[in-house]
Amino acid sequence: MRLVIASCVLAALCAPARASHRGHGGPFPPIRIDLTIGATQRATENQVFSGSGHYPGSSDSLSLAGYGRELGLSRPILTQVQLHMLYGLRHFGFGVVMGGLWGNADHAPTRYAGLIGGSLNGFEVGPELRTMWSHDWFEVSASLAGGYETLGVPIIAFEKVSCGKGGRCYPTASADRFFLEPRVTFTFHAGAFAFGGYGGGDVLPGGGFSAGGFLGVAPEAWRKRGEIRSTTVQ
Repeated sequence: MRLVIASCVLAALCAPARASHRGHGGPFPPIRIDLTIGATQRATENQVFSGSGHYPGSSDSLSLAGYGRELGLSRPILTQVQLHMLYGLRHFGFGVVMGGLWGNADHAPTRYAGLIGGSLNGFEVGPELRTMWSHDWFEVSASLAGGYETLGVPIIAFEKVSCGKGGRCYPTASADRFFLEPRVTFTFHAGAFAFGGYGGGDVLPGGGFSAGGFLGVAPEAWRKRGEIRSTTVQ
């Protein structure tokens, strides 16, 4: 669902950005919107996951808690999809990043076997700062994003509870943490659009590497904010 929403936001912004590049519809502000898709690793072996619920047919509430390594979650590699929205100043941008994480356990659980599922999902959101340097169609940027992240594994032995629009899901054993992720991004501009790749990683305990690619909207106004100006000596 989050991927669908992010794709719709990106598509909605493509039309005015494209018009701006052709010189129609007025100037477009120096904003940049990227949809990134990649892989990231989380060192969750020492994270405490906890949740509660009850067995089917029982009204007695039970709690479940354990370290990630006990639940089969030591250093899982997850799919990471993020939406980055930034406003550009001279060689500097600021904004917000939000995204989702999806993956599976990286080994068999040593505790609660048969009670928990093997999937791992998460959500993250926070502010982002970026410095960028561009020349013609190529741009290099360094960014720092930080904020809140939550990861959860389903407790399949408990009775399902209401979730979403009329749906029912298993309760989750979740772990909440903060993330702080520096990245280096290489961007290739094609008109008002952008694509490229990135690499980095979460430097806080519980984090790990991240790498992937992206598609985005980056109009001329954004590129000019990062433009390297040359001085000609006469």
